[in-house]
Parts: sequence; C-alpha cells; structure tokens
Amino acid sequence: MNFTKLTEMMFPVLVLSIGWLLSQISDIQHNITVLNSKISLVVTSDNNQAVNTGAELAREKLRMDLEKDIQKNRDDIGINRENIAILQERINRIVK
Repeated sequence: MNFTKLTEMMFPVLVLSIGWLLSQISDIQHNITVLNSKISLVVTSDNNQAVNTGAELAREKLRMDLEKDIQKNRDDIGINRENIAILQERINRIVK
C-alpha cells in the first residue's frame, strides 16, 4: 500500500475530525460568552461583588416573610400545647 492510497483512505476521517473539532470550539466559545455575561451580573470589573438591589430587596422580603411564618408557627404551637393540656385534663377527669 503506498502513501497516496493511505492518504485517500484517511482523507474522510481527517475532514470529519476537523469538522468535529471546529464544532467543539464553537460550543466552547458559546459557553464562554454565556459565562462572561453571567459573571458580569455577579462581579464588577475590579472583582468586587456587584450590587443587585432587586435581588437584595427580594431576599429581604423573603427573610421578613419567613420570620412572620416562623412566629406564626411558634404561636400556633403554643396554642396547640394549651389545647392538648386541656384535652388531657378532660380525659384524666373522665378516666377517674
């Protein structure tokens, strides 16, 4: 087998390999572009955390809502404990 026949046989493989390599490079460039656009939302050009007042306000509202829910649950637990104590007292009176 001479060099020209080997080259002719390998040509389609080389073309496909180059095509695959170019598509992978294109995908990597796209991913880098997406990452660069996302990082600009988080970090400023001098590598400090970017201020995102919308997110901060939403986080603060969420924190306040959670605090209200936690307090409501604590109050409900207290009421339920009182009700349980009353019911246990009634059961004890009935059983005696």
